[in-house]
Amino acid sequence: MKKILQTLQTLTGLSFAVFDVQMRCVHFTSTGSMFCRMLHRSSFCQELCKESDLTAMQQAKDMHAPCFYTCPFGLCEAVYPIMEQEKLHGYLLISPARRECTAAPRQLVETVRQHAPELNEDALLAHAKALRYYTEEEWSAVCHAVSVFVEHIASNHLLSASEHPLGELIKQYVRKNIGNKITLTAMSRNLHCSTVTLTETFKREYGLTIMQYVLKKRMQMAEGILSDPNASFTVTEIADRCGFPDVEYFSKRFKETHGVSPSLWRQQHAAQVQSSTSFQG
Repeated sequence: MKKILQTLQTLTGLSFAVFDVQMRCVHFTSTGSMFCRMLHRSSFCQELCKESDLTAMQQAKDMHAPCFYTCPFGLCEAVYPIMEQEKLHGYLLISPARRECTAAPRQLVETVRQHAPELNEDALLAHAKALRYYTEEEWSAVCHAVSVFVEHIASNHLLSASEHPLGELIKQYVRKNIGNKITLTAMSRNLHCSTVTLTETFKREYGLTIMQYVLKKRMQMAEGILSDPNASFTVTEIADRCGFPDVEYFSKRFKETHGVSPSLWRQQHAAQVQSSTSFQG
């Protein structure tokens, strides 16, 4: 599935996401264009986008056919139902595209700022201008290519809702974003369910909170780097690679878990390995 989505993105320059039958995102190529990423800094704009996508998925489900629509901010998007023998397996979403029917970049920015005046106008305009433009012929070719891939996904059973319980989807999201800032709001948007559902489901399935799990995975990643004799990263660099907000926070949490600082833990581990090697020799 990942290879298919990456191929589609390479061919078209667009972003793609696959949702299960419960309208939860299970695969995606990226977080979208810089224009969309910037407007999603506004929780209100983010919610408008989410509602627009959910409505389009419902229409695709009802029609058993692709739904082509304009997002709340004037960009063209599409949702394809992934179906086999009349059974719905999920959805493939394409976003975003500028076409002949799309507003000019300045108008796109004005629409966004009506809802989120705090967003930087110049940056929004630059990102709007950078959006790829498609002629009607090009857009038609994109839609044809996507339909072929959708048929391939369905006929080869590449998507099954039963294979993606919410708890596992949360773990997948954490693994993909471990080096970046992780928030329940962003996770909620990508998995298309409320933060309450996310937290309650994960706690019920695994006995710990999502952020406890995030910290656990980041600590494991940090331990792996610190214990690697060939890794020359500084503690500050390790903190950044593992997604900690700063080295002070990383050192504090590491010491709470291990009783010593990351630097001392690295020294002690290296000494233990050397001692064990010498003993075996």
